[in-house]
Amino acid sequence: AKLYGHVGKNDEAKSKYMKYCGFIPENRILSDNEIEAMIKLAEYCLDDDDELEMAAKYAQRIIKFGPKGKETAERILEQCRVSMKNITNNNNNNINNKSIMINNTNDNRSFAGIGNHNNNASSD
Repeated sequence: AKLYGHVGKNDEAKSKYMKYCGFIPENRILSDNEIEAMIKLAEYCLDDDDELEMAAKYAQRIIKFGPKGKETAERILEQCRVSMKNITNNNNNNINNKSIMINNTNDNRSFAGIGNHNNNASSD
């Protein structure tokens, strides 16, 4: 996994770290290698907004069961919180923008003929 990361093949590195971390038993003290793998995997997960929860899960595991790596795990959790907040804010802005666009579309519709019903009527 490290080698893939060093040569820039991040998807392959992430896949290998994910496979390795999948074999780590739950609820026990983590070894240095396991902590390093979980940190790297969490960092890779930070790059994908859809995997922020996974990054947080690995960071929380390090905080709970790792004798080392707690500071790095805390920084990862903070980055997850910031990213999730930004996503929420962006989604809210997008919803508001769509609402504004819909309202503007409704307001700007042309109502041709309204008030002009008598234009075609003959005036005697």
